[in-house]
Amino acid sequence: MARLQRELRQHAQRLVSDALAAHPLFARRWPRLQVILSGSAVTEFADEYSGIDLIVLGDAGDLAELAEALRVGGLESDRPGLYEVTVEGRRVSLILLSLDEAARRLAEYDDFAWAVLPGAPVLHDPEGRLAALTAGLGEVPRSVWAEKIRARYRKFRRRQASIAWNLRRGQPYVLLENLTRLVGHALAICCYLDGKPPTGRKWIFQAAMRTNAGRRLRPYLFDLFSSLGETATLGGSYQAGNNSLYRRLVAVHDALVSAIQEAGYDVGRGGPKEALDR
Repeated sequence: MARLQRELRQHAQRLVSDALAAHPLFARRWPRLQVILSGSAVTEFADEYSGIDLIVLGDAGDLAELAEALRVGGLESDRPGLYEVTVEGRRVSLILLSLDEAARRLAEYDDFAWAVLPGAPVLHDPEGRLAALTAGLGEVPRSVWAEKIRARYRKFRRRQASIAWNLRRGQPYVLLENLTRLVGHALAICCYLDGKPPTGRKWIFQAAMRTNAGRRLRPYLFDLFSSLGETATLGGSYQAGNNSLYRRLVAVHDALVSAIQEAGYDVGRGGPKEALDR
């Protein structure tokens, strides 16, 4: 895996230095821009299908002009804020992020910023502006993880309540959407309990299952996934208390609460909060 990551980084570096720097949309702004490698190529989940995903940073004015040029050129993807350019016959995905916005997100302990920026391979930073931005970042305080767990747990519970209503009203399609979001909140909490922000959606399940909490949740999540065929009959009952799907959700919830408590947090009416003796 280390070899594959190294090869992907070298390939990205060559594309950036030799081709992107000379691209007509980037060339005149190039000395003021910073470029880092992101996506699966810089994670333990890199494989032969990993593409080249880049984050381009710079001043807000330069990036606004660049975004407009990319949009006019038909290079905006279906996903808001994501652009795709072809460099040497290869599709390269771009996210534009101003340095001011990056600094704000880091200061606010934003998941995306902390997952990507501190350890990202830097492919272009002629003035060291990105290095200055990330220099001196310490560890995320425990109180921040506590608040993130609290917020995600509240969202988990709201989705669980929504699923109960989906059962009562006979709404299998909306139930699946709520289930996906509920599991996403549980997986994010697993990462928080390990002291790290969650990865992107593509790899959040694999990343969470490698955490201590994820190992606890694994059999309950697999049991839940294995039972999704029962969605066609809504688990056999419109009443949550008698519903087989909902009982599996309760098992996931209970395992999650146990993991939170063992990590030194307490689940109260408002959600998990840091233990008073910590």
